[in-house]
Amino acid sequence: MKILNYEFSEKYWKFEKVKFQDINLIVGDSGSGKTRLLNTMFNLGSHVAKKQLGGVSTWKLTLSVGNDIYKWHVSTTLEENKVVVGEEKLSLNEKLILEREREIYTFNENASVKLPKNEMSISTLREEELIKPLFDGFSRMLRRRFFADELEKLSSFWAANDKALMKIGQSKDLNELYKADPPLNYRLFVLQKYFPNLFKKIISSYKAGFEFIEDAKIISSDQLDSLELPFSSVPIFCIRERSVNKWIRLDELSSGMQKALLIITDLFALPKDIIYLIDEYENSLGVGPIDILPTILFSGEIEYQVFITSHHPYIITSFPVGNWYIAHRKGSNVTFTYGKELEARYGLSKQDQYLQLLNDPIYSEGIE
Repeated sequence: MKILNYEFSEKYWKFEKVKFQDINLIVGDSGSGKTRLLNTMFNLGSHVAKKQLGGVSTWKLTLSVGNDIYKWHVSTTLEENKVVVGEEKLSLNEKLILEREREIYTFNENASVKLPKNEMSISTLREEELIKPLFDGFSRMLRRRFFADELEKLSSFWAANDKALMKIGQSKDLNELYKADPPLNYRLFVLQKYFPNLFKKIISSYKAGFEFIEDAKIISSDQLDSLELPFSSVPIFCIRERSVNKWIRLDELSSGMQKALLIITDLFALPKDIIYLIDEYENSLGVGPIDILPTILFSGEIEYQVFITSHHPYIITSFPVGNWYIAHRKGSNVTFTYGKELEARYGLSKQDQYLQLLNDPIYSEGIE
């Protein structure tokens, strides 16, 4: 699933309609609404996948699933101090297939029946053939924010589970690994075991971003004298640095090195049809690892949709101007200028493009 058009409003914020593509770099001054945009997208995915509603909001989206185009308009409202679905309309290839007001709805020309008021129809009807691709798509939205507790969780240890490994080994399906949501040590262990070509790509890109790394591999915990765990044979990702005569565990690496490894692993080993959200990728990273992201994204190997926020000059200039979306906020109203509109007047020099962006009123006056 991919988001083609997106529009959102609530009591305090409004994002005007914006048309997206496969790779989308959201740029703008601090406070212009970049992170909040990703939050509204991810929150909608959570409302659908977890069958729970948040605040009073309205979304209007155009979505693609394969060759099919869905248009979905959904709003929530308050009823007896509880958030409920107020109105929904869903069309498939310009044909209206669902219409709803509160709990009363008509689906695919069937007679009106009732839906739970606190669930969106895509959640309740998720097993219907016409709806399932949307439910699966929203359930596969993944956001990376890189808070300290998240990185700590991702570098934790999992004992090798024979049943889980057997299931992934038999299916050779990255969806199974994604759904299990294991920490990075275990995830890389599975990739090395069952997807060796992907694992090699991950290690090659990681070493390219950190040239002082001489070797990187999975080592069993019982081979590491410096680590005591209540269980044996725990797979741990380790690196060997130039002129350092010891293996360094994932949990001992800097937050920037952990973050870079996580993103590289995501980019190569996420299943198809993921919507991948990355907020301020550049934090705590040097120039070498920063360059990894655009290199992989524009390699032609990525088959899912990606949204990235940034105000870092090196990130911005590493992306084609045509993939830029410049956020401009006036009060609580956020609009976007498409980078494609700026290509002709910004020229070809990356440095000139960034300087022109900084001096352009759409960026320099990003908040009114």
